[in-house]
Amino acid sequence: MWLPTLFGALCVAPDRRMGGQQSPAISEAVGLLERFTPDRLADLKRRFHEPEYVELFHSDIRAGESDERLSKNQLVARGRIMATALAEATELCNKHIPSVRRKLRIANAWQFVGQLTAVLGSAAIFTMLPSSAKQIGAYIAAGLALAGALVSVVAQFTVGVLNPGVGTMTTIYGKLVDCRFRAQIVEREIAMLLAEQSPDFDRLGTLVNDGNLVAQDVNVLVSAL
Repeated sequence: MWLPTLFGALCVAPDRRMGGQQSPAISEAVGLLERFTPDRLADLKRRFHEPEYVELFHSDIRAGESDERLSKNQLVARGRIMATALAEATELCNKHIPSVRRKLRIANAWQFVGQLTAVLGSAAIFTMLPSSAKQIGAYIAAGLALAGALVSVVAQFTVGVLNPGVGTMTTIYGKLVDCRFRAQIVEREIAMLLAEQSPDFDRLGTLVNDGNLVAQDVNVLVSAL
């Protein structure tokens, strides 16, 4: 009984869908475009207006997580949407990296002033003042120590963030630089694959998934700023 089944399976014409290729998620990429560049998203919707592409523009779901096989056209569409989103992610990183760097420099300056003030407040020179001026010197020393502590607190607040899950401003700066690098690499490789006559669709699906993770990271980081 199994021979006809086997023979039939071997004779079936190739499906235009990618066997075993799970639909890569692009929800974070769509969400990023929806939030920061709705005009680009609108252009993509006009370009991919056929019914088979409608689900691609739902940012509230992880598009394509079902076990359904993916058509080549749908995967190419996901690749083009992802490339557009990664270009925007790079622009967002380029926009925020200088401002974060500026905050870090200001915080470092405040930190230095705070430490210097605290050192001056604890200097032994105040103990060498004449007895008539020792009380004034003690007040000055206490004031300098307090000012140094307050300035250090201001510096720490400057580099801190309200969302403890993201980390400090120093951490955000490093992550933004990393996201920019990842976005550029993945976008470039997707563009190279889409330019080929017979692209490696399995590799394209992997890159789309990688790009969605980059978009997710950028969404989180920008939201924390």
